Amino acid sequence: MNQNLSGPAGPCALGLSPCVVLANSNGTNLLWDDMGCTLALAWEFHVFGSATLFILMAGLAVLGVAGACTLPRPLCEALILANSLLMLGGTLRGVVLLLDPYGTRGILPRATLTALHNIPLLILLWAQVFIALVTFKGLKWVFFPLKLQHPWVVGLLALSHCTPLIAADLFCYTLCPTLPLLLQTISLCLGLFFCMGILIMSFSSLHPSLRSPVPQCVSSQRIEKRAKRVTAVCAFFGFLCCSLHMYGLLWLYGLLGNWRYFGWGWWLSQFWARILELAWGFFLLVLGSWIFWTSSRGHSEQGRSEVAKAFEKTSWCGIVAKEPLQSVSVTTDYNRSVRSPAAAVMHQHDWSEEDVTDL
Repeated sequence: MNQNLSGPAGPCALGLSPCVVLANSNGTNLLWDDMGCTLALAWEFHVFGSATLFILMAGLAVLGVAGACTLPRPLCEALILANSLLMLGGTLRGVVLLLDPYGTRGILPRATLTALHNIPLLILLWAQVFIALVTFKGLKWVFFPLKLQHPWVVGLLALSHCTPLIAADLFCYTLCPTLPLLLQTISLCLGLFFCMGILIMSFSSLHPSLRSPVPQCVSSQRIEKRAKRVTAVCAFFGFLCCSLHMYGLLWLYGLLGNWRYFGWGWWLSQFWARILELAWGFFLLVLGSWIFWTSSRGHSEQGRSEVAKAFEKTSWCGIVAKEPLQSVSVTTDYNRSVRSPAAAVMHQHDWSEEDVTDL
């Protein structure tokens, strides 16, 4: 890795002295003035436009959290966690773009910049997983057994996944420099595996007995079909974002040369990465909205109470207690079988007691 001007303890990175950048062959370095001269209005449009949209996404996620509180409990927990992650990811990406976009202002140390550049993608990835738990609730995942599909369990898995990656980026100069790159590469491969698995599940035909009970309780099977289509779009955007982020890792960790040098490959990758992340995040907001999971017409309080009762009978493992219903049906059949012959004849011919008395 290149240690020039960018070390975490360097005076340039801390803003204590002016940054000195080696001359680039094409005359452009990753400094704010140079980027403005090379890209003109496209640079400011990219930075401020992307930051505004990410902050807007975070604001809409706050509304999603508030709206999810009105839904039944199992659906409420998953949507609250998903919107919270979207709020956190959008805020981090937007603030970094406004404060020190790609390190062009030299405000943040390189280790902090690397951590803040990598973590929003992981947050969006886990928001995708929470949304998929709602869409494919009760199904057996290859990477998530039924016992791990509770939203708070998945939240602990997300925390245990992101925390070591942040620590590795922040202490990359204390630890082995190749450790954060190795961990981030494994994480991206895992993200590609998740997105591909969700994409395949979205297009796969489900067995009737394994259909998700959430959309059927709230509105109809049509909501389930729409949810699977939007989930497939989200998984596709997630796959593209993880693929493009691999180039960003190579740039940040200095494997493509001096990370302070401008290149058109870097610019195109970052430009499209932000666009795809925005598209991914807003599609996740659509799925995380409480409006998506509620019927648009005739949603009365009685209907909401019936939905809540249906959710109470359904656990996150997809196990529904059917034994009481089976015992009731068996008892009913037994009562019908031990009826008197006269009652059976009356029931078969639809005779009333008065007709039998007249006879």
